[in-house]
Amino acid sequence: MRWHHLFTFSIVFIAGLMLLTAGALAQSRIAPVAAVDIADVGDWTAQTSHTSAHLTDIQFLDGQTGYAAGQDGTLLYTSVGGSDWVQTSTGVNTDILAMHFFDADQGWIAGEAGLLRFTPDGGASWQAYVTLFPADLHALAFTSTDNGWAGGDGGALYHFDGVSWTPQTIPGTPTIFALAFADQVKGWAAGSNGIILHTGDGGQNWTIQTQGASTAIYAIAQHGADEAWAVGAGGIILHTENGGGLWSPQSSGVSADLLDVSFADADTGWAAGAGGVVLYTTDGGATWQSDNTGQGFDLEAVSFPLVTQAWLGGDAGLILNWQNPNPPPTPTATPTPTSTPTPLPTATPTPRPAGHVQLLVFVDDNHNGQFDQSEEPMNGLLITLRDNNQYVRGTTLTDAAGLARFANTPVGEYTLWAQLPPGYQSTAPYPVEVSAREGETTQAELGLAPLWQNHYLPYLVRP
Repeated sequence: MRWHHLFTFSIVFIAGLMLLTAGALAQSRIAPVAAVDIADVGDWTAQTSHTSAHLTDIQFLDGQTGYAAGQDGTLLYTSVGGSDWVQTSTGVNTDILAMHFFDADQGWIAGEAGLLRFTPDGGASWQAYVTLFPADLHALAFTSTDNGWAGGDGGALYHFDGVSWTPQTIPGTPTIFALAFADQVKGWAAGSNGIILHTGDGGQNWTIQTQGASTAIYAIAQHGADEAWAVGAGGIILHTENGGGLWSPQSSGVSADLLDVSFADADTGWAAGAGGVVLYTTDGGATWQSDNTGQGFDLEAVSFPLVTQAWLGGDAGLILNWQNPNPPPTPTATPTPTSTPTPLPTATPTPRPAGHVQLLVFVDDNHNGQFDQSEEPMNGLLITLRDNNQYVRGTTLTDAAGLARFANTPVGEYTLWAQLPPGYQSTAPYPVEVSAREGETTQAELGLAPLWQNHYLPYLVRP
């Protein structure tokens, strides 16, 4: 489980769910059982969910049709914007940790112990699927009904081709908490130890973009093929505009864990997390502001399908709805020029000065710390770029020329770290210090030499 493994739920809450009878499986939507009434909270209005189950995911397809899922197989449905929620049978009592619905009828749920089920009819029936290993599954992402991914504990990552789920290989065994795909080939997976992985070929190959942080990444929201936001433990927010070539931190102003994030467009987004923290941005994350919901419950799920409405889900069956107090004007058939409202000016983020940084890694045969034309470059070494705070700003592999390239790096001072092959050491000061200068390409060099002679080096690029 992602966050809610850290909490012990009240027996009173769980007992409420036990009132569901064994005949529930045959019913598509069950009558409400026990209401949790919470007063309005400013701009956020609490909706009656009829459950006290912890909610881990929420998804609205538009302003009316939505699902919420969570503890003990709970699945809720609304067709009226959440003004009324009804229970939908899943036939399971294990926790649902993720879901994805294509429309009001077709959808997937995933969760504990490899739970993976599909409904073609809004929960009237379910088809169970089996993965290779029954790991807890925390994340789902689909680009179509026959193309999707599921991720979870121990590096578990599976691809669905419309018929079956097959495993995909990723570097290491991180827990995957988040998945986001822009199309059938480009996507991200993120999770423990701050790892963010990227694929450009539908998951056949995954490369590390960031890792090594002590904070987990819990959610990713993408906009288009190249822009995305990632949130996680300690209030971390990362942003990329170039497909993950560089992930830049954004200031959240909070230290609470952020558990989910959702963007309606490239500018407007919501994030939520532990202790009821809620943040919003109207400038793509250049600035994030806190919004007080009046609740102290952990909020683990955000859905923001329209710039005019958003929903949050969390502890004790809490569902909150926000409606834009200043929605865009509704266009008329014959607009009068004088009645057209003048749009309010919005802040345009100023692009940060940036340059390009690259590191040449080679076998330093003469141990002088400088690259000579007769010396061999080293291919396939993992290089990490860190800023002055030792925060990971990017990772990449050296290419056939021995170069690790970091494009569009904000101006500043950095260090470059290499995953040294066994039996090799640096022949120059390490880590390598480098400066990113506006509009320039700065190259640093890293020579490596064996600790003993005749050591086989698989990283050499030879003709």
